[in-house]
This record gives sequence, structure tokens and C-alpha cells, in this order.
Amino acid sequence: MSDTPRYTIRFSSDDYLALDALCARWRLKRPDALRRALRSAARQPMNFSRGCFLPIGARQPLPIRVGGTHEST
Repeated sequence: MSDTPRYTIRFSSDDYLALDALCARWRLKRPDALRRALRSAARQPMNFSRGCFLPIGARQPLPIRVGGTHEST
């Protein structure tokens, strides 16, 4: 058995549909498509300073701000 970390990810039905679409487009199995998607996302620059987060089951998005300072607003 390898010493690499293992993770368990719970997917919704919509997540599985999106993953299966990636698998079909890239002609990869699910684990390989996930690895490729993670590597691709990690290469993308994140040049945003604000946005929103929608937790599962929330009624509305939560505004977020990205930055190095803690500001009270």
C-alpha cells in the first residue's frame, strides 16, 4: 500500500453528471479526470478580491472578501 494521502469526496447527482462529462471529454476514468481537473485549477491565477460562497442548504449566498487584511465592514 502506498504512503500517499487518500481522500473521500461526496458528490451530489449534479457533481457526478459534471464529472462524467469531463470523463467523456477527456476520455479518462473518474480518478484521472479528477486529478487533471485539480492540476488545471491549481494552475489558474486567482485574481479576485471578492465574491460569494453558497454553502449546501443555504438560502442565499454569503459575500466574501479575499485579502491579507482583516477589515470590519
